[in-house]
Amino acid sequence: MKLYELINPSDTYTFYAKNIAIAGAVAQLISPNYGAKNVNDETDKTPLIFWTDFNKEHGIDKEFIEQNMADIAEAFASFAIGSPSERKELDEALKHMSEKERKNYLAERQERQRTSVNEIGEYAYQMYEKCRKFLEDEGVGLQ
Repeated sequence: MKLYELINPSDTYTFYAKNIAIAGAVAQLISPNYGAKNVNDETDKTPLIFWTDFNKEHGIDKEFIEQNMADIAEAFASFAIGSPSERKELDEALKHMSEKERKNYLAERQERQRTSVNEIGEYAYQMYEKCRKFLEDEGVGLQ
């Protein structure tokens, strides 16, 4: 998994995605005005707003979203407010928490650090739940 930063005019968020196509799909599902960039490779990034060529190049359409729903769900579940430099420390702390502790900690951290009325992190977690439900309904589930 690669670490991406969500490009948006609000708070800084990072998330993990398998590749730029998944990262781009996730960014668009949050807002067609957002983008994503690999924090370790400035050339690995999506456009902002003008998605037509990127989507064609990466085959992103409804079928792509459905076929890659588990990877998209995983990306949404990994959303965290904060800069890329804060992410390593956050990931290390999360490793030592139970699922319930992790969920509570991330929600509290989100509330403390969010400076905008945009609830990007909360929306990402809602999208994760929708993806999880879709996969359950399809009889697939998450790994």
